[in-house]
Amino acid sequence: MAFFEVKSYITYLRSGPGSTKGFLVVSGSNGRATVRFVAGTPGAPAMIGASLRFEYPVEMMQTVIDMVRNEKPIYVIYNEDLTIVQFGTSEEPVGEEERS
Repeated sequence: MAFFEVKSYITYLRSGPGSTKGFLVVSGSNGRATVRFVAGTPGAPAMIGASLRFEYPVEMMQTVIDMVRNEKPIYVIYNEDLTIVQFGTSEEPVGEEERS
């Protein structure tokens, strides 16, 4: 199982042919992941060397990037046995400001 807190990110869009329309690369002290935003059905997540790669539908790009920009902390958890990725925040009290 891979697990890390996101500390930095890079995002960019892609034009032209092909199903990949954008990328989000997130990094932390214990890991790195590349999120591909694709037109069509997302593929299964996989470890490629030391980097996790997973996909979301292109329609989720704005929501995912907004979360990375505005929420803290963000975690990436990859369960290889179930081939699922959890990408999101930790538990926060309702109505509280962001934690440092």
